[in-house]
Amino acid sequence: MSKIEKLTQAGGKEWISGAMHRVYFDYDVVNKLAGYKVAYKSNGSLIFCYGPDGAAMSKSAAYRVLADETSKFYYDVTTGQFGGRGMHESTINAAAAALAEIVA
Repeated sequence: MSKIEKLTQAGGKEWISGAMHRVYFDYDVVNKLAGYKVAYKSNGSLIFCYGPDGAAMSKSAAYRVLADETSKFYYDVTTGQFGGRGMHESTINAAAAALAEIVA
C-alpha cells in the first residue's frame, strides 16, 4: 500500500494543483491523531476536552491547542514533510508523529 493510500485511509483527502501535491486532514482527525478526546455541542461549542495524557482540560486551554475549522494540517507529498497552521505547534507535532507511525 502506498503512503498516499495509508494517509487517506487515516482520514486524509488528496489534493493536487499544478506542482503542489498534498494530503489534507480535517481538524477533528488532527485532534484525534494528536491524542485529544473532544466533544462539541450541535452549535459547535466545546463541551469537554481531555488531553493526550487523559487529564481534563479547561475550555480556554483546549481552545489554545486544538485544531479548529480554520486550521490546516497536511502532508506535502513533494517534500515528504508535514505542515500546519492555525493550531498549537504541539498539536501539529503530535499529529505528524502519529501519522509517521501509520505510514512507516
